[in-house]
Amino acid sequence: MPKFKKAEIVHSKANNGDYIKFYIWDIQLNDLARKRIYVPSKYKTDSEKKAFLKDRKNQINKTFFFVV
Repeated sequence: MPKFKKAEIVHSKANNGDYIKFYIWDIQLNDLARKRIYVPSKYKTDSEKKAFLKDRKNQINKTFFFVV
């Protein structure tokens, strides 16, 4: 199984704002590739943004086990 790095919330002061940074296995590179998910513009308040980031981070970090 390829290595992975858990998702983390990054607080940024740039125009795009806060985002989630995580790494997935890229078959073509045969290495980890960094991906980012930014907060959609429909979330206006800070509490909505924090809730979105927390929920999405938990979804990404959730592990799935398949039983055959």
